[in-house]
Amino acid sequence: MLLSQVTSIHSGYSLRNTIPPHNKTPNVALVQPAHILAQNLPTHPTLYVKLAKNITILKEGDVLLTNRVHFKATIFHAESNIDTLASAGIWILRPIVSYLDSTFLAFWLNSAQGQQALKGIASKFATLHSIRKEDLANLALPNLPLTQQKKLANLYGCYIKQNSLQQQRFKLQLQLLDALMAQHTGVL
Repeated sequence: MLLSQVTSIHSGYSLRNTIPPHNKTPNVALVQPAHILAQNLPTHPTLYVKLAKNITILKEGDVLLTNRVHFKATIFHAESNIDTLASAGIWILRPIVSYLDSTFLAFWLNSAQGQQALKGIASKFATLHSIRKEDLANLALPNLPLTQQKKLANLYGCYIKQNSLQQQRFKLQLQLLDALMAQHTGVL
């Protein structure tokens, strides 16, 4: 199946005209490619944008894919009730939930198989490799039943959670080691 058959593809917001007037309060959060690469999406408004019908506001379960140089995907989860936009360096993939699981799509795009497929459609003529919307629309996805997608997505989610917990454990162990060092050397 092709990506365009099971998702709608939207472009991120261009920041050409977003320098806010000094009397406007920021009203939207903006996800940039660096946020996706770091897997740390913003949760607070950072700029003022007059929202119009042609601006795609992110929805729960949207898959965000960086479209230049590094091709990394993540799932958008609304942390608060603020409107959030993706920048122009990001494709917004909105799966049709009866055909495609968001977590599976993000997992597959980040997998070795998905990365190979993305690099295969990336432009080869520019110094910064990028993916055009037309090429992304024709990306072939694994044709798996939704139940199997959800099982794989669940395994992927468990792996991500385990990795996060291991990182937290490592930080706590370092803090404990620092406290022990300070206690035994008399430096607090």
